[in-house]
Amino acid sequence: MRKETVLTEGWRFAKTQASNCWRRSFDDSNFQQVQVPHDYAIEGPFDKNNDLQFIGIESDGRADGLAHSGRTGGLPIGERAVYRKELFVPLELQGNRVTLEFDGVMFNSTVYVNDRKAGGWYYGYTSFEVDITSYVKFGQKNLVAVLVEPHYGMSRWYTGAGIYRKVKLVYKNPAHIAFEGVCVRSELQGKGAKLAVQTDLCNLDAEEGLWLDSIVLSPSGDEVARVSAPVHILPSQTLEQQIQLCTAQLWDQQHPRLYCLISRLHKQDEVVDETKTVFGLRTLEFNQQGFYLNGKRTQIRGVCLHHDQGALGA
Repeated sequence: MRKETVLTEGWRFAKTQASNCWRRSFDDSNFQQVQVPHDYAIEGPFDKNNDLQFIGIESDGRADGLAHSGRTGGLPIGERAVYRKELFVPLELQGNRVTLEFDGVMFNSTVYVNDRKAGGWYYGYTSFEVDITSYVKFGQKNLVAVLVEPHYGMSRWYTGAGIYRKVKLVYKNPAHIAFEGVCVRSELQGKGAKLAVQTDLCNLDAEEGLWLDSIVLSPSGDEVARVSAPVHILPSQTLEQQIQLCTAQLWDQQHPRLYCLISRLHKQDEVVDETKTVFGLRTLEFNQQGFYLNGKRTQIRGVCLHHDQGALGA
């Protein structure tokens, strides 16, 4: 059964140009103790040279480059840095897959485990998973190092820098639901709705006798539908299931009703893996008269609310 732990405490951090800062032998005794999520650029210092650029604006009749600054707030978003953390992996969990799930690292990150490159991700605005099973030592402490190598010019606004979203350590069966592997699409039909559920599965040990249950809970938490399908003996596969809801409770601004899809992988009565996916039912339409939510003319009101750094934040 899946076990998840959010890794907030115990991170050591430094801005550094050292080429071996991700190795266990590297001295991190002077590193800063930080919590994750963490943005190391917001600490400054402010300097116009941090995002200085020379641009010729043709509409102004200028072909030569003029100095421009401030597009990212003058903060040091392009400095190289590393995060390090010790992880103890229990011996009794041997046989499980061990993964790290990053909700966001800004940006161009590389993940090392025990002095070996385990994975990484370039883009800063999407989540990613790194399977570290082959790199950890069960029953021992393991060193995880996340090297962040952003650069100036990657954005025209303030993005932040570093592990700016949460990180999870996940243990799961070799047969499991893939990372971000559940997609729910809906189509309203009269007073009800038809759901198309797509589930990506991994069955790395080719285990037999597995079934996938997709269970829909109403906004009040009651079970309103359930379908089941057998899982094939393949390393990876995608199952598609159709679910019919007799009554659809729509999401809108006054009543933000949300359903929950429980994806349960099991073998007879033993639950092997389980995830939850929250979704809503509504229709959206744009036409010459404007925007319509669930068939009703609706005014879109709001602001472009950024992260830290005011109007320049991401």
